[in-house]
Amino acid sequence: MPNQTIECLNFLTKEDLQALINGQVLALKIANFVEPDLCHKLAQWYQTHPRQQAYTTEYYVEGNPIQVDQGVIRIGSPYNLTYGKAKDDPIYENYYTDAAANTKERKDTCAPNLDPIEKLISQLNKIYVHGARIASFDDRPMFAGIGRITKAYAQLLEAQPHCDALPQKFSLDCQFGANFYFEAPKKGGELEVWDYPCLSLNEISTISPDQDLRSELGKSILIKPQKGDLIIISTRRPHAVRMFQEGKRISLNCFIGYRRSESLLLWS
Repeated sequence: MPNQTIECLNFLTKEDLQALINGQVLALKIANFVEPDLCHKLAQWYQTHPRQQAYTTEYYVEGNPIQVDQGVIRIGSPYNLTYGKAKDDPIYENYYTDAAANTKERKDTCAPNLDPIEKLISQLNKIYVHGARIASFDDRPMFAGIGRITKAYAQLLEAQPHCDALPQKFSLDCQFGANFYFEAPKKGGELEVWDYPCLSLNEISTISPDQDLRSELGKSILIKPQKGDLIIISTRRPHAVRMFQEGKRISLNCFIGYRRSESLLLWS
Protein backbone atom coordinates (compact mmCIF):
# COMPACT_ATOMS: atom_id res chain seq x y z
CA MET A 1 0.00 0.00 0.00
CA PRO A 2 1.51 3.38 -0.98
CA ASN A 3 2.62 5.47 1.98
CA GLN A 4 3.54 8.77 0.27
CA THR A 5 4.74 10.10 3.62
CA ILE A 6 7.46 12.67 4.17
CA GLU A 7 8.14 13.31 7.86
CA CYS A 8 9.09 16.97 8.43
CA LEU A 9 10.85 17.24 11.78
CA ASN A 10 12.62 19.68 14.03
CA PHE A 11 14.93 16.93 15.32
CA LEU A 12 15.61 13.25 14.75
CA THR A 13 13.70 10.78 16.89
CA LYS A 14 14.02 7.04 17.46
CA GLU A 15 10.48 6.44 16.21
CA ASP A 16 10.95 8.36 12.96
CA LEU A 17 14.27 6.68 12.22
CA GLN A 18 12.70 3.26 12.75
CA ALA A 19 9.78 4.20 10.47
CA LEU A 20 12.27 5.02 7.71
CA ILE A 21 14.14 1.74 8.24
CA ASN A 22 10.84 -0.19 8.16
CA GLY A 23 9.77 1.53 4.93
CA GLN A 24 6.79 3.23 6.55
CA VAL A 25 7.88 6.69 5.39
CA LEU A 26 9.62 7.78 2.19
CA ALA A 27 11.88 10.41 3.73
CA LEU A 28 12.85 12.30 6.85
CA LYS A 29 13.33 16.05 6.50
CA ILE A 30 14.96 17.73 9.51
CA ALA A 31 14.82 21.53 9.30
CA ASN A 32 17.74 23.72 10.39
CA PHE A 33 20.00 20.74 11.08
CA VAL A 34 22.96 22.88 9.96
CA GLU A 35 23.17 26.38 11.43
CA PRO A 36 22.91 29.31 8.94
CA ASP A 37 26.44 30.59 9.63
CA LEU A 38 27.90 27.12 9.12
CA CYS A 39 25.89 26.69 5.90
CA HIS A 40 27.42 29.90 4.57
CA LYS A 41 30.93 28.90 5.65
CA LEU A 42 30.73 25.45 4.04
CA ALA A 43 29.11 26.76 0.84
CA GLN A 44 31.97 29.23 0.42
CA TRP A 45 34.57 26.58 1.23
CA TYR A 46 33.25 24.14 -1.38
CA GLN A 47 32.95 26.81 -4.08
CA THR A 48 36.62 27.78 -3.68
CA HIS A 49 37.97 24.28 -2.98
CA PRO A 50 41.14 23.52 -5.01
CA ARG A 51 40.26 19.83 -5.61
CA GLN A 52 36.96 20.06 -7.47
CA GLN A 53 36.20 17.13 -9.79
CA ALA A 54 33.35 15.79 -11.91
CA TYR A 55 30.70 13.89 -9.96
CA THR A 56 29.42 10.76 -11.66
CA THR A 57 26.20 8.81 -11.18
CA GLU A 58 26.24 5.03 -11.07
CA TYR A 59 24.25 3.01 -13.61
CA TYR A 60 24.51 -0.57 -14.77
CA VAL A 61 25.17 -1.96 -18.24
CA GLU A 62 24.72 -5.71 -18.60
CA GLY A 63 24.91 -5.99 -14.82
CA ASN A 64 28.19 -4.06 -14.50
CA PRO A 65 28.37 -0.64 -12.78
CA ILE A 66 29.44 2.32 -14.91
CA GLN A 67 29.94 5.96 -13.90
CA VAL A 68 28.16 8.63 -15.96
CA ASP A 69 29.27 12.29 -15.83
CA GLN A 70 26.16 14.47 -15.52
CA GLY A 71 27.56 17.93 -14.95
CA VAL A 72 27.91 18.09 -11.16
CA ILE A 73 31.08 19.10 -9.28
CA ARG A 74 32.24 16.99 -6.36
CA ILE A 75 34.72 17.57 -3.55
CA GLY A 76 35.92 14.24 -2.18
CA SER A 77 36.33 10.79 -3.75
CA PRO A 78 33.40 8.32 -3.74
CA TYR A 79 33.98 4.70 -2.83
CA ASN A 80 32.06 3.51 -5.90
CA LEU A 81 35.11 4.37 -8.04
CA THR A 82 36.74 1.26 -6.54
CA TYR A 83 34.01 -1.13 -7.73
CA GLY A 84 35.46 -3.93 -9.83
CA LYS A 85 39.05 -2.91 -9.10
CA ALA A 86 41.72 -5.15 -7.58
CA LYS A 87 42.71 -4.35 -4.00
CA ASP A 88 46.23 -3.36 -5.13
CA ASP A 89 44.84 -0.81 -7.60
CA PRO A 90 46.13 2.71 -6.71
CA ILE A 91 42.53 3.96 -6.67
CA TYR A 92 42.07 2.40 -3.20
CA GLU A 93 45.02 4.28 -1.72
CA ASN A 94 43.88 7.47 -3.46
CA TYR A 95 40.44 7.05 -1.89
CA TYR A 96 41.79 6.70 1.67
CA THR A 97 44.40 9.44 1.27
CA ASP A 98 41.74 11.83 -0.01
CA ALA A 99 39.36 10.69 2.73
CA ALA A 100 41.77 11.60 5.52
CA ALA A 101 42.68 14.98 4.01
CA ASN A 102 39.13 16.00 3.14
CA THR A 103 37.71 14.98 6.54
CA LYS A 104 40.36 16.96 8.42
CA GLU A 105 39.87 20.04 6.22
CA ARG A 106 36.09 19.94 6.65
CA LYS A 107 36.34 19.58 10.43
CA ASP A 108 38.85 22.46 10.57
CA THR A 109 36.51 24.60 8.47
CA CYS A 110 33.55 23.88 10.76
CA ALA A 111 35.42 24.44 14.04
CA PRO A 112 34.39 25.27 16.73
CA ASN A 113 31.11 23.67 15.52
CA LEU A 114 30.75 19.97 14.87
CA ASP A 115 30.82 19.27 11.18
CA PRO A 116 27.46 17.93 9.88
CA ILE A 117 28.66 14.31 9.65
CA GLU A 118 29.92 14.38 13.25
CA LYS A 119 26.64 15.93 14.39
CA LEU A 120 24.60 13.25 12.59
CA ILE A 121 26.65 10.43 14.11
CA SER A 122 26.28 12.01 17.55
CA GLN A 123 22.49 12.20 17.20
CA LEU A 124 22.19 8.68 15.79
CA ASN A 125 24.19 7.36 18.76
CA LYS A 126 21.61 8.92 21.08
CA ILE A 127 18.51 7.53 19.37
CA TYR A 128 19.53 4.22 17.79
CA VAL A 129 20.08 1.23 20.05
CA HIS A 130 23.10 -0.05 18.13
CA GLY A 131 24.64 3.37 17.50
CA ALA A 132 26.39 4.66 14.39
CA ARG A 133 29.98 4.91 13.19
CA ILE A 134 32.15 5.53 10.15
CA ALA A 135 32.29 2.39 8.01
CA SER A 136 35.53 0.45 7.49
CA PHE A 137 34.82 -2.01 4.67
CA ASP A 138 38.55 -2.49 4.04
CA ASP A 139 39.48 -2.36 7.74
CA ARG A 140 40.36 1.33 7.33
CA PRO A 141 38.22 4.34 8.30
CA MET A 142 36.29 5.43 5.24
CA PHE A 143 35.32 8.82 3.93
CA ALA A 144 31.86 10.16 4.76
CA GLY A 145 30.78 13.44 3.21
CA ILE A 146 31.01 14.18 -0.51
CA GLY A 147 30.52 17.87 -1.27
CA ARG A 148 28.40 18.60 -4.34
CA ILE A 149 27.92 21.78 -6.33
CA THR A 150 25.07 21.58 -8.82
CA LYS A 151 24.63 24.58 -11.09
CA ALA A 152 21.55 25.57 -13.07
CA TYR A 153 20.79 23.37 -16.09
CA ALA A 154 23.17 20.59 -14.98
CA GLN A 155 22.71 17.53 -17.18
CA LEU A 156 21.67 15.28 -14.32
CA LEU A 157 18.55 17.25 -13.50
CA GLU A 158 15.26 15.62 -14.48
CA ALA A 159 17.26 12.86 -16.13
CA GLN A 160 16.92 9.15 -15.55
CA PRO A 161 15.92 8.28 -11.96
CA HIS A 162 18.52 6.06 -10.34
CA CYS A 163 19.18 3.94 -7.27
CA ASP A 164 22.36 3.61 -5.21
CA ALA A 165 23.37 0.33 -3.61
CA LEU A 166 26.58 -1.33 -2.52
CA PRO A 167 27.37 -4.64 -4.27
CA GLN A 168 26.02 -7.84 -2.71
CA LYS A 169 29.31 -8.76 -1.00
CA PHE A 170 28.78 -5.98 1.56
CA SER A 171 25.55 -7.62 2.80
CA LEU A 172 23.53 -4.54 3.72
CA ASP A 173 19.85 -4.96 4.54
CA CYS A 174 19.06 -1.34 3.61
CA GLN A 175 20.97 1.66 2.30
CA PHE A 176 20.01 5.29 2.93
CA GLY A 177 21.31 8.64 1.74
CA ALA A 178 21.78 11.63 4.06
CA ASN A 179 21.79 14.99 2.27
CA PHE A 180 22.74 18.24 4.04
CA TYR A 181 21.87 21.44 2.14
CA PHE A 182 23.99 24.59 2.47
CA GLU A 183 22.44 26.46 -0.45
CA ALA A 184 19.35 25.69 -2.53
CA PRO A 185 17.68 27.42 -5.50
CA LYS A 186 14.51 29.36 -4.77
CA LYS A 187 12.65 27.60 -7.58
CA GLY A 188 13.14 24.00 -8.64
CA GLY A 189 15.90 21.69 -7.47
CA GLU A 190 13.49 19.44 -5.60
CA LEU A 191 14.54 15.95 -4.61
CA GLU A 192 12.25 13.46 -6.36
CA VAL A 193 11.39 10.17 -4.68
CA TRP A 194 9.08 7.50 -6.07
CA ASP A 195 6.70 5.69 -3.73
CA TYR A 196 7.93 2.37 -5.01
CA PRO A 197 9.21 -0.64 -3.07
CA CYS A 198 12.94 -0.63 -2.44
CA LEU A 199 14.61 -2.47 -5.30
CA SER A 200 16.81 -5.51 -4.84
CA LEU A 201 20.42 -5.41 -6.00
CA ASN A 202 19.49 -7.63 -8.94
CA GLU A 203 16.70 -5.26 -9.97
CA ILE A 204 18.99 -2.22 -9.67
CA SER A 205 21.61 -3.90 -11.84
CA THR A 206 19.08 -4.22 -14.69
CA ILE A 207 18.36 -0.46 -14.87
CA SER A 208 19.93 0.99 -18.03
CA PRO A 209 20.82 4.66 -18.64
CA ASP A 210 18.72 4.41 -21.83
CA GLN A 211 15.64 3.03 -20.09
CA ASP A 212 12.62 5.36 -19.81
CA LEU A 213 12.28 4.62 -16.11
CA ARG A 214 10.53 7.91 -15.42
CA SER A 215 7.57 6.91 -17.60
CA GLU A 216 7.47 3.44 -16.08
CA LEU A 217 7.42 4.72 -12.50
CA GLY A 218 4.75 7.39 -12.93
CA LYS A 219 4.35 10.46 -10.72
CA SER A 220 7.08 11.24 -8.21
CA ILE A 221 6.86 12.91 -4.81
CA LEU A 222 8.78 16.18 -4.52
CA ILE A 223 10.79 17.27 -1.48
CA LYS A 224 11.89 20.90 -1.58
CA PRO A 225 15.23 21.39 0.23
CA GLN A 226 15.87 24.56 2.19
CA LYS A 227 19.14 25.93 3.46
CA GLY A 228 20.15 23.98 6.59
CA ASP A 229 17.93 20.95 5.92
CA LEU A 230 18.97 17.35 6.39
CA ILE A 231 16.97 14.96 4.18
CA ILE A 232 17.34 11.18 4.51
CA ILE A 233 15.89 8.75 1.95
CA SER A 234 16.30 5.10 1.00
CA THR A 235 18.69 5.07 -1.96
CA ARG A 236 17.22 1.76 -3.14
CA ARG A 237 14.05 3.61 -4.11
CA PRO A 238 14.29 5.41 -7.47
CA HIS A 239 15.17 9.09 -6.98
CA ALA A 240 16.30 12.10 -9.00
CA VAL A 241 16.60 15.92 -8.87
CA ARG A 242 14.34 18.44 -10.58
CA MET A 243 15.63 21.05 -13.00
CA PHE A 244 16.30 24.61 -11.86
CA GLN A 245 17.20 27.66 -13.92
CA GLU A 246 18.79 30.01 -11.40
CA GLY A 247 21.03 29.69 -8.37
CA LYS A 248 23.04 26.75 -7.06
CA ARG A 249 22.49 23.59 -5.06
CA ILE A 250 25.37 23.06 -2.64
CA SER A 251 25.17 20.00 -0.45
CA LEU A 252 27.05 17.40 1.56
CA ASN A 253 26.09 13.75 1.07
CA CYS A 254 26.82 10.39 2.64
CA PHE A 255 25.33 6.92 2.73
CA ILE A 256 24.02 5.13 5.81
CA GLY A 257 24.17 1.35 5.73
CA TYR A 258 21.81 -0.74 7.84
CA ARG A 259 22.31 -4.32 9.02
CA ARG A 260 19.96 -5.81 11.55
CA SER A 261 21.27 -5.68 15.12
CA GLU A 262 24.44 -3.80 14.12
CA SER A 263 25.70 -0.23 14.15
CA LEU A 264 24.64 2.06 11.33
CA LEU A 265 27.56 2.60 8.92
CA LEU A 266 28.37 5.93 7.28
CA TRP A 267 30.50 6.37 4.15
CA SER A 268 30.63 8.10 0.78
